[in-house]
Amino acid sequence: MNNNKSPSCIADAAVLVIEPDLNAWQKLEPILRLYFGFVQHTSTAELAKVSFRRFNFNLIIIDSTLLKDFRQALADIKQINTPHTVHKNTRDEIAELCFPLSFILTSRSNEPELIIKAMRMGACDFIAKPLFNSDVERAIRQWQFRLSHQKFPNITNNKQHSLFIGESGIIQNIRKNLYEISLNNLPLLIEGEAGTGKKLAIKQLQLFSTSKSQMINIDCRDASQVDWHILTSRCTQAKLHTFLVITHINLLSITEQIQLLHLLNSPVLKNNSLIRLISLSQSLLLNQVKNQTFLGDLYYRIAVVNISLPPLSQHPEDIVTLVKFFTNKLLMAMGENYGQILSRFQTWQASDFLSLTEHNWLNNTQELKNTIEKCLLQNITPQHYFMQTQLKELERKHNEHDFPIEWSLKEIEKAHILRVMNIYQGNRILTAEHLGVARKTIDRKIKEWGQD
Repeated sequence: MNNNKSPSCIADAAVLVIEPDLNAWQKLEPILRLYFGFVQHTSTAELAKVSFRRFNFNLIIIDSTLLKDFRQALADIKQINTPHTVHKNTRDEIAELCFPLSFILTSRSNEPELIIKAMRMGACDFIAKPLFNSDVERAIRQWQFRLSHQKFPNITNNKQHSLFIGESGIIQNIRKNLYEISLNNLPLLIEGEAGTGKKLAIKQLQLFSTSKSQMINIDCRDASQVDWHILTSRCTQAKLHTFLVITHINLLSITEQIQLLHLLNSPVLKNNSLIRLISLSQSLLLNQVKNQTFLGDLYYRIAVVNISLPPLSQHPEDIVTLVKFFTNKLLMAMGENYGQILSRFQTWQASDFLSLTEHNWLNNTQELKNTIEKCLLQNITPQHYFMQTQLKELERKHNEHDFPIEWSLKEIEKAHILRVMNIYQGNRILTAEHLGVARKTIDRKIKEWGQD
């Protein structure tokens, strides 16, 4: 190992070690924690399958004796039963849950046939046992090197790391488009609903930048920030490559749009190679141009390059990957409470993941992240969380506690219990838990009503 190079830890990267030998695992763990933000160990293929279904692993290190069993365990996952109403692609994603792009094989046997067979199955490297630190670090560095050249071959450092999580065609196109956009300095318009990652796209462009950069942010929702004279002064003083980011540009009045157009056409910005204009909009500006609420001249000035970020509903196959990604990040931030959060996540069932993939995420990825954190911190499963949310929404909309004045207490009790049971789709256990009574009480009440 070259001692002049310090380990390069990818904070969001996760590795799963499938190793039956405890001594070998104890040898691997301290090394892996230098390179990965999340390290998980299992000793059997069956336990590995459980971990694999719950987390998003970038790399797997597996003992050769367990490779066949682990492959078989993953094949069994595909037999998972999911409702026919769920789109086939979504069912497949829940079943396979992001099969790893590569794995490293460890073995006490260095027979060429074994190594060749493993490589054909997808192994990217081989480490002979007994394990030596230098061999382990070499394999990890080689994996990092290949990763850094996989998506964007023109980039030669770790800045290629993608901030957009998912393996759908949509996400892969976003990564590709952002990389190509980073190669020029043309005015860029990023459009997309709330929570689709517009600001994340800017961070990605900064990562791709080969020079130091700074940002000047203008939020058009704040009238005090829409001062073009101050903006002119700040741009004039720019010494570094500068991203001039105008958010919610679709909210500018016509008067403000005219002022901005004059500024963009002034010598301060028009021929300034240090300034890159990036505009963000939650609505399609071209529609506003057609409706004459946005200046066509300004639109074509700011949208020389355009990228549209789709809502989560257009790539639901990425939801499970995002769930595991956000869970990994929360676990890494929990410190001493790590084990508690992990045990809560491990109680989630296939129905919980289905409820997440079927939910209509109006605020997209940001809402998904918030929901995952709420469920894990409040110790509630996603399915139960959505049921509670639905109940609260119905109560808010319909004011369900307003019963006819002529109703008896018995009639009110019956109506309320049946409403709560309807929210929980007939589940008497959850109904009793919500009402704060015993399950037997619900059973007795229903039996009484049947007799009536």
